Amino acid sequence: MKPQSSAQAIAEATSLLVADHDVSDLLSRLLRDCTAFLPVVGAGILVRDVTGNLELLSTTSHTATQLEIYQELHESGPCVEVIAEGVALSVVGADALVDRWPVVGELFTRSGITAAHAFPMVWRGKAIGGLNLFSTTPQRLTADERVLAQSLADLATIALARSGVLSDDDLHERIQSVLEQRVVVEQAKGVVAVVEDIDLGEAFDRLVALSDARGETLAQVAAEVIASAQHRA
Repeated sequence: MKPQSSAQAIAEATSLLVADHDVSDLLSRLLRDCTAFLPVVGAGILVRDVTGNLELLSTTSHTATQLEIYQELHESGPCVEVIAEGVALSVVGADALVDRWPVVGELFTRSGITAAHAFPMVWRGKAIGGLNLFSTTPQRLTADERVLAQSLADLATIALARSGVLSDDDLHERIQSVLEQRVVVEQAKGVVAVVEDIDLGEAFDRLVALSDARGETLAQVAAEVIASAQHRA
């Protein structure tokens, strides 16, 4: 059952944290809460791995995945900047996006994005990642919406860190585990797209719908889809 308010969404996310819920699924839920309770059409999380490389951790859609990969490839964009600076930012308007990040901004606007917001995921005083929000309307977030977005970014950080005594090595191991689950989801997305003759965006939505219907994590559903395809082969 989907939360009916942002307060309920935060309460449910907190209860899942206490219950030691699957990290990948919790991140996916938090991102979907962003699109449900904020004026945005997509959301994603980028992090720095142990070698300093950018890695895509989770997104709400195939389009959001592409927008994050643009930033990863070009080392430029709102999420890259927020990880480097550790300060939330908003850039509103197609021209402003291109002025701020010429290559990535142009790619954003071609995808219909006219506003981008990013919030730092800070652990022990260091930004380990960023929550990125994408909008097709050139409007700024209100003060309350910014507070909510940062709260969701903080919950995502806690989901990764979980324990106050977690070492940096443990944190990077947890990030690596989530990355591996994302690979499984991407593979399953491709399987669904081929089997059902639909595009990757629709395939991702099908996986999310299956996850909700079965009460399983996105990674579990993805693994089942791949196993079923291998069994039929």
